This record gives sequence, structure tokens and C-alpha cells, in this order.
Amino acid sequence: MSTRYPKQFSSPKKVKKHHRLKLGLFILGILILGIIFLIWYLPKKEILNDREIIFIGPDKFIESVKLKVNDFISQDYFFYKNNLLINSKNLNDYLINNFLEIDSIDIEKNFLKKKLTIKISAREGIGIFCSSPIIKESDASATSQKSINLESKIQNSKSPLCYWFDKNAFLFKETPELIGALVLRITDERGEEFKLKSKPFDKKMVNVFINFKDLIKKYVNFEINDFLITPELYPDLLARTTLGFDIKFESERYEEALIKFREIIDKKIPEINLQKIKYFDLRTKDRLYYK
Repeated sequence: MSTRYPKQFSSPKKVKKHHRLKLGLFILGILILGIIFLIWYLPKKEILNDREIIFIGPDKFIESVKLKVNDFISQDYFFYKNNLLINSKNLNDYLINNFLEIDSIDIEKNFLKKKLTIKISAREGIGIFCSSPIIKESDASATSQKSINLESKIQNSKSPLCYWFDKNAFLFKETPELIGALVLRITDERGEEFKLKSKPFDKKMVNVFINFKDLIKKYVNFEINDFLITPELYPDLLARTTLGFDIKFESERYEEALIKFREIIDKKIPEINLQKIKYFDLRTKDRLYYK
């Protein structure tokens, strides 16, 4: 004969089962809290531990990057107590924004070895970009006076007018103006103000400067001192040679123009006194103008 219990009472088996369930949930909670403790609150000797974060890259960046990584972790130390939980994208953006000379950062996580590897690639300087300040006509009437004003403006300027740029025309480092054919140098006289992180022209134009400098050396053995961007010519360009004369050319069709230039120079060079030439104009198809 089975025993019946009032509704307000449970059978011993149900009570025992209920206690086991509560005990299981309690143990599970303890395990979860233990895991959280091990991940976030396990004591460490320091925030940035070289045994856990490995830096690979140019020596000149390593120490500075370490400090910035330390700052990044300190911003949210509660969550980033364990280095493997660092958000790679956020850290990458943070470092790139703080180091313009760094081109890319690769962050690798190894959960088995509990290591975070940060690989740093330096940004390569392709050339130097210099932006000339605007000089109003009222500043001076004579050319000599303009030169004095220009020198005064450059000396009084808090930031340099020249910057290194990379393959994408990104201005990333201030530099004094360098003169000579060894360095690709662009002088901009459009009067616009350019600062770090600016792009005064596009990647395609960077290739134009590089190729023109290489091809004219190859075809006619002329060295380019620098390129000039002016409001009068742009988007056409002007190259200033080390021999003293200029070359005006189109950025879109300079290669075929240089081939024609080579043919004419080979034929006419004995008749042309380059010391008296002011400029060559390659912008007219099938013709070469010079003065």
C-alpha cells in the first residue's frame, strides 16, 4: 500500500533530488567564479610581462611601443588583466594612431603557450614633400623682399614645411628640406596647407614621380633635382633637372612623351646648348618645344 503525502509536502526522494540539484548548481557557480578569478585576478608581477608579450620589429620602435601597450592595457586593466583577452583590432588602431612611422602591426595570440606576439613593420619613406607658404603681393613689391619674407616665415614657423611620404603619399614624419638628386623631392606651390597624416596627392601620382625620375635617367641620362606642383600647370607637372633646365610634362602620358624626347635629344643634342635651355615642354603630342 503506497503512502500519500499532502500537497504541501514533498516525498523524501523529491526533496533529495532537489538538494542534489542545488548542490550541483552551487558547485558549478564555484567553478565559474574560480575560472574568472584565474583569468582576471591571478596576481602578476607587472601589467606588461615580457614572458607573455613578445615584440618583433625595428629596435627604434620597441621600447616606445612597449610603453604604449602598457598604457593601452592600463586603460581597462580589469578586462585586460589577461593579455590574451586584449582586443587585437583596438590595440592595432591605438598603436598605428600613436606611431605614424609604423606601417603595419600584426598581433598573434598563442593560447597554448599563453603568448602574445606583436610584429611591427616600419613605414618606408619614398620621398620628401615640401609645401611652400603663400606670399601675398602686399608683403613685398620686389623679388628680393619676397625672399626675405619667405625666409622669415620659414624660421618663425613652429612646424617644418617638409615631410617624408610613403608609397600612398601619406605624410608621416617631419624633416628639414633636403636638396639633391639622390632623394625624390616634391615641392608644392599651390598654397594649400598640409600637415602630418595628410595626403597631398594620390598613390598614382607617387608612381608618376618615381617612374619619370627613373625613365629620364635611363633614356637620356638626365638627373631630376625635384618636381614642382604649381597652380598654373597642375595636373601637369614640372621636373627641375640638375643641369638647370625644367621639363614640363603630363602626368597621364609621360612615358610615350619621354620615348619621343629621347629620339629628339639623340638627333638634336649636338645642336642644342643645354646650358642655355630654360625648359623643355613634352605636353604636345609628336612635338618638342623648348626655350
